Amino acid sequence: RLISCLVHSATSAMVLRVLLQLGSPAVWAFLGAALFAAHPVHIENIVYLVGRADSLSTLLMLLALSLYLHDALGTAGNNSINKKKSSNSFNNKSNSNSGSSYT
Repeated sequence: RLISCLVHSATSAMVLRVLLQLGSPAVWAFLGAALFAAHPVHIENIVYLVGRADSLSTLLMLLALSLYLHDALGTAGNNSINKKKSSNSFNNKSNSNSGSSYT
């Protein structure tokens, strides 16, 4: 049960991180994470061994979402959404072969 509690705690922390990355105010993000942590529906995920798969899959899904938000929005866990600069090197290169055609 200790491992299940640790996984659930890490999942609750990831909920907080994702909410902050999405631009929620810190108070609301903390309340949302606290609601997730204390909601009674998660009891079977902590008590029973079979529920650990649900907790781990939720943790990994939130981790993947957090990494995606970090890359896509350029947020590093702060409380604002910063649009990533659109600096695609492919679009910025000048096409030296503009006269040639590909067949």
